[in-house]
Amino acid sequence: MGWSKVGLGKLSKLRVYKINGGKLTGNDLEEEQVERYCEYADRFIKENTEGAIDWSIFEGERAVMDENSGTQVLMKRYGTDHGILSGNILS
Repeated sequence: MGWSKVGLGKLSKLRVYKINGGKLTGNDLEEEQVERYCEYADRFIKENTEGAIDWSIFEGERAVMDENSGTQVLMKRYGTDHGILSGNILS
């Protein structure tokens, strides 16, 4: 606790509690648990997807378009054959 408004508010509440005859324990001085962002995100996703239907079976597979895929290799070969496959050998 520092000297911020929140900290002073907590100190004054504890002081009033003690003056009114209350006993202070370690539990009275514990800080509030702050929810971390990753915990909030997990909770948010869980709450919002609860009972949702999974439609992913209707989504098609994405085509692999990296340099080593079979489609890309064939496209490069067709581009570099200089017309040999179409019968035009002299071009």
